[in-house]
Amino acid sequence: MIAVNQAATLNPPRAVPNARTRMILEAPVLPTLLALAAPNLVVMLAQALANFLESYYVGLLGVDALAGAALVFPLVMLMMMMSAGGIGGGISSAVARSLGAGDQDKADALALHAAVIVVAFGLVCSAIVIGFAGPIYGALGGEGSALAAAVAYSNALFSGVVFLWLMNGLSAVLRGAGNMRLPAMVMVGGVPMLLVTHSAREVEQLADQVAFMEQGRIERIEPLREALTRPDSPLFSDEGPAAVIEGQLQETGDGEWQFVTRGGAGRPPVHFQVSGQYSHHTSLPRLRILASDVSLALTRPEGISIRNMMPVKIERIEQSDEHRCTISCRLADGQLLLSRITRQSVEELGLAPGNTVVALVKSAALME
Repeated sequence: MIAVNQAATLNPPRAVPNARTRMILEAPVLPTLLALAAPNLVVMLAQALANFLESYYVGLLGVDALAGAALVFPLVMLMMMMSAGGIGGGISSAVARSLGAGDQDKADALALHAAVIVVAFGLVCSAIVIGFAGPIYGALGGEGSALAAAVAYSNALFSGVVFLWLMNGLSAVLRGAGNMRLPAMVMVGGVPMLLVTHSAREVEQLADQVAFMEQGRIERIEPLREALTRPDSPLFSDEGPAAVIEGQLQETGDGEWQFVTRGGAGRPPVHFQVSGQYSHHTSLPRLRILASDVSLALTRPEGISIRNMMPVKIERIEQSDEHRCTISCRLADGQLLLSRITRQSVEELGLAPGNTVVALVKSAALME
């Protein structure tokens, strides 16, 4: 005869809870609540900032665009509350109860089912809103160009809403396990990475990648340096083409400063003389040089007031308009310098790609 311990069969031993679960179950209540709430507070502040920046940018596009975004906002908030609040709250609760009971297998199964559920909800919501965008926003009071803007904005947003559902669902799983920091880091991390601006100066000073938008659609994404090499770039709408040179600012005494570009890999640095008082240093100093402030000569001239003269190699010559050409030149350290001169000067000097000439920089502005 085999004796069976029914109690042991019906109540298998619990798994040993990990450190985070023990902290939630055994640590003092108030410090635990504060530690769990702090990341959520940071997320709320970051989302408020992102909403403000988005509203500011949409306002720059005009009244109709702002009205269209306002029509879409209630559905966006509904998706957020459903994915993060309603469904997400249930996911967090179920996972937390399973881990608190020591049932790791059930918690793992809940995480898998949660991912399937939120993806299904996201696909359904996306299909409904995109399929009936016109009637939905029309019922909310949209008409004319505001309604058209709302439909365009909504279709772009809800075509990827499944990822919003998935992010909030997986974040709920982590929160149910007591990990509040990772979801907060993911959500907050995307806020400072995008700067929307209409200022070419801000782009040249801060950006590494540039996305150009037209009527709410992204037309082109490219590195800053590639954007600066195109004479038709929207960055040049105000003052014409400009080169942005990276390097370090060094004081030479008596109010004189020099800007030294980066060298390395067998390439020597290039020195620019700059004037003025600079009270602080930036983490990434940049020198902005307008193409119209750069002249070219076949030999190094003497007896002139221009102090910044350096050899460059012509890489490309492009006709900007009927009378002017933009010439892309490489400095000794490999960085790009632009020059805009007349077409007649190009012909008289016999300039061609591959030629080595002397660049005369009349003015260089330090971007701080």
